[in-house]
Amino acid sequence: MSYTDQIKNVLETVVETAKETNEFVITTGKEVVSEVVEAGEQWIGLGKKAVDGGVKLAGIQQEVTMSAIEEVKGQLSETAKRFKEIVKS
Repeated sequence: MSYTDQIKNVLETVVETAKETNEFVITTGKEVVSEVVEAGEQWIGLGKKAVDGGVKLAGIQQEVTMSAIEEVKGQLSETAKRFKEIVKS
């Protein structure tokens, strides 16, 4: 085999190896992107549930707080009325 033939063989091997490597990188890249997108969608869903749950919880806490304030206000008003009656007597 001549020197030129050897160079051609090496060049063909290098080109073939480069093609295989390129195909492997492209395939692996597509798989990675697919996995990242899938995981991202799951995290987005989880985040949405957390936000929705947080908003719902904040609403419930607000209702409880307002009910407690109204109850305390009612008790203070009643106590003030009783105190006025005691002082008038």
